[in-house]
Amino acid sequence: MNDANFVLSLKVATGISLTSITINYNYKATTGTSAATDTWVLGGAGSGSQTASITQNGAWDNATVTFSGLNLAGGSSFTLTDTLSGYLAGANNYAEFDNISLDATVVPEPVNVALGIFGMLLGGLGLVRHHATKRRSVLQPQA
Repeated sequence: MNDANFVLSLKVATGISLTSITINYNYKATTGTSAATDTWVLGGAGSGSQTASITQNGAWDNATVTFSGLNLAGGSSFTLTDTLSGYLAGANNYAEFDNISLDATVVPEPVNVALGIFGMLLGGLGLVRHHATKRRSVLQPQA
């Protein structure tokens, strides 16, 4: 079981970027040692690794890992790889995972923010022009 891993391959949606990713999950482990670790590595467009210590008690526990300071742009692909290490050889040692969730801090890309501001300005300008034209027609004498 040492160096066993699983990989999540993900892609950031178009129009946003990610500045942080938090992985929260439940696990149950019997490692045969108290020095087992669970290492998550962010690869692809981002980089870095975070480690969660595995508590060996055969009961369900919770772990959280956070990658921050990221700049994953819309459309970019990345992987999250989880590697288990520190398990003693033996048939009775295991690790189970459940309820894995990813939370991300999403930031709109600047072009989308600028487009929204431009749209509001045009809408406001149209409203002002409409009211000015309406007021002029009320003030002018009818022929």
